[in-house]
Amino acid sequence: VLHVGPLGSGQQVKLVNNTVFASQIGLLAHAVRLGRQLGLDERLLLDALTHGSASSRALAGVVRHGSVTGFARSTREFLGKDLDVVRVVADELGADLGALAPALDALSDATVPGNGG
Repeated sequence: VLHVGPLGSGQQVKLVNNTVFASQIGLLAHAVRLGRQLGLDERLLLDALTHGSASSRALAGVVRHGSVTGFARSTREFLGKDLDVVRVVADELGADLGALAPALDALSDATVPGNGG
């Protein structure tokens, strides 16, 4: 058990955690797009990133699925509802998602068939 504040704080921490995780997947979608523009193979790029400072749980999941798009689609069901909630809660409380917002948009784009992550 990790005490993070008054009643309801744990749920808020969970929303922030899942927002960061989803944003990492969105950033990987941007990274793969850049790699593609540089002529790099997605799978080789992703594998190489696991050996550097970009390594993360999100990257490990992407590598296991073989692509950002595959992993984004596999996580859509459980992350989607939390991301919808965090956007609503942030809006209601006047909180700014900042740099997380475009990364979340990239994750959403990666789950759309034909967008290629």
